[in-house]
Amino acid sequence: MILGLFMIRLAFMDIPQVQERLVELHFDPGPLDGRLSAETRAALWGFQKVNGLKPTSRLTAKTLYALDHPRRVVPLVKRGPANRVEVDLGRQLMFVYAKGDLALISHVSTGANRHYCEKGVCGYAVTHPGDFRVYKKVRGWQEGRLGAMYKPMYFDGGIALHGSTKVPLRPASHGCVRIPLHTASEVFHLVHKGMRVYVRSNPQKPSA
Repeated sequence: MILGLFMIRLAFMDIPQVQERLVELHFDPGPLDGRLSAETRAALWGFQKVNGLKPTSRLTAKTLYALDHPRRVVPLVKRGPANRVEVDLGRQLMFVYAKGDLALISHVSTGANRHYCEKGVCGYAVTHPGDFRVYKKVRGWQEGRLGAMYKPMYFDGGIALHGSTKVPLRPASHGCVRIPLHTASEVFHLVHKGMRVYVRSNPQKPSA
């Protein structure tokens, strides 16, 4: 009976409420305009992945229930510095911590794990697990050898966190961590030069 009443209440949840709830849970749904926009769908993908749901961006009963009863986010790095970025390769998620608190969660797309030859450049598309630091930030768009990057934050050679217009539900980059374009400015604001970036392939076993 309790579950039945709960589902009736959720049936009346509208998009503005969903967007506000996503913000409360540290996701970025874009403008709070009551539209199930591309920005809100990307935030829902991230939320669904954090909560062990298939990322469809549809407001299913399970998704609505999870919005009311979200899973606790477990850091990938135990006792990590107060300001850090964690990238979960398995779930294609990024977590940004500021002053010890979780500040932002985002759906991302990392290295496609394949060989490529494009625009006269050949290599293997991979985002390496490891511990890194942001060593360079570039404002605005930067045209790289393999395409444009918005507000790139370099942490591993030519590999960067950056905004992109293409952040699909699969690893698809040449090695960079692609972030939805509308979220890149917030990440750029939160992430500082020298900040640690932890890339992990097995989120089930947090590191020391």
